[in-house]
Amino acid sequence: MAEAPRYRPLGVSPSSMPAVDFVSAGRAQARVYDQLNRGLDTMFRFATEKATAQAKIDAAQFAFQNPVTAEQLQIAVSEGRDISEITGDQTTVFGGVTAASYAIQLSTELNKELTKKISAYDAQISAGLFVDPDAMQTDLTAMITGHGDLVAQIDPSAGLKYNASANASASVVYKAALEHKLKMGQAVLKDGANGMMDALPNSVKSIFASHKGDYVATMGLIANEISKTNDAIIATGDYAFIEAGRESLRDVVEQQQINVLTDIAMKNDTSMSAALTTGQFGADHTDLFLNLDDTGKAKVREEIRKRRDAKINDDKVERDLGLKTAKENVQKLSVAMADAIYQGADFLKAVDELQVIAIKYPEAISQQSITSFIKALDPTERAKPNYVGMFELKERVFQDKILTFAELEAEAKQLNVSPKDYYSIVPFLESSRKEEGSQVTAIIRRNTKIVDGATPTQDQSKAYYKMDRRIEDDFEQAVTEWEQGGGVGAKPTRLKIARQIDLEYRTDDAQKDVNAAVSTLIRAFSTEDATQVEINIRIDEDTTLQQIEDALRAMGLEGQEFQAYYNVAKNGMSRLSSAIENRGALRQ
Repeated sequence: MAEAPRYRPLGVSPSSMPAVDFVSAGRAQARVYDQLNRGLDTMFRFATEKATAQAKIDAAQFAFQNPVTAEQLQIAVSEGRDISEITGDQTTVFGGVTAASYAIQLSTELNKELTKKISAYDAQISAGLFVDPDAMQTDLTAMITGHGDLVAQIDPSAGLKYNASANASASVVYKAALEHKLKMGQAVLKDGANGMMDALPNSVKSIFASHKGDYVATMGLIANEISKTNDAIIATGDYAFIEAGRESLRDVVEQQQINVLTDIAMKNDTSMSAALTTGQFGADHTDLFLNLDDTGKAKVREEIRKRRDAKINDDKVERDLGLKTAKENVQKLSVAMADAIYQGADFLKAVDELQVIAIKYPEAISQQSITSFIKALDPTERAKPNYVGMFELKERVFQDKILTFAELEAEAKQLNVSPKDYYSIVPFLESSRKEEGSQVTAIIRRNTKIVDGATPTQDQSKAYYKMDRRIEDDFEQAVTEWEQGGGVGAKPTRLKIARQIDLEYRTDDAQKDVNAAVSTLIRAFSTEDATQVEINIRIDEDTTLQQIEDALRAMGLEGQEFQAYYNVAKNGMSRLSSAIENRGALRQ
């Protein structure tokens, strides 16, 4: 068979048909669908988030506009209603936000209630009132538990947060209550211990006073009393209080032993003499004295002498004050008699009172003077007033030539002035004495270092009355000598005597010792030619060792050089202190 003709290409090949890649096409299609899905998801999430955000806003706004109180929730719970009826479905965004908002509102409300109760407890504690920590804890725990359970009904996590916060607040006031209870308990223990310490001296003294010769038994009773007091002190648990309390117990036994022995010795002059000379304090108590060491025995004798001297001084002071009052009463009664109807009721009453004074204080007025005065007031024996004599009497009073009623009476007799007349001058006599007395008092106060306006110490008071008595005694002696000398020269006055004693005090031997001690210190440290070293302070009897030490250190002195100067200063100050104490003792 003949072949068909064959054609050869002329240089242009025809295009081949494209192959279809079904795999790639599928991938492309999938990418399109994926992009579409992601776009749809994004749109959905946006719409959902926007809706959720709006729902949260709406829920918060709803909760704000429709608040729920603890009371409403408690009623709902008590009625068995579901909390979701109030808060809504908490599985929805709206209900969840509403519940959370209500939980915050409720927590805030309940926290205010709890805070009020905590503040009330805190105020009681701050005011010092007793608050039982256990009862308070029970009360607060019950409230917090109830509150927490109520909040948890809405939002359990909010309930847990409320419980944690509330318990933290309550723990602070609970701690304060515990500390306050401890302090109050400690205060009670301290009061008890202080009461026992206050009572201990009297208890020990009572045991010593009841001593009957058995020293061991007596000391056993005392040891028991001290042990009980010591236990009470230790029970407080306060270290500082315990140390101070034990310190106060150390000298109680010896001091009360001395007091009892001194009381026995001071019963009368015989017992005092026996105690001081032979150490005898009676059959029951002599062994108390014998069991003391030499120092203790010396203390007993010293205390007996102190009480003896004080008693003598007190008796003298009492006598002097009584005499002073008696003299004043004599003046008042004498004036009353002169003004009363002669032999009338007031007149005779004044006479009776004068006679009582004359018996107790004959130096104020004698029975003879009373008799003479009564006779002088007899109207039948009165003469005409002696005006010249009265004027002279008054002048002598103003010139301090007449200072007492006795002097006035004596001068009146010499000038022939009747009692009825010279008693009109008595008020001027009292004013004169007052003026002089104020000047004498100023001198006494200066010497006894009693500052105006300040209350004097017991030692200053004793020194004051001692100097006052000396002035009075010296005055009476000076007047006696003046009279025995014929009354030549100016008549002595109390003010003049006070000034003489004042000068004596300033120049007596004790003062000389003080001056000598000061001079020694000045020569050593306060002159250009100082025998030790010149320091930059003024030295007098008020200078202290500390001031000298500070001045030495300010010069940069150290080591052995400083110690050498300090020792000289210390010895000098010791001598000065002794001289000042001796001077003070002599003036008391």
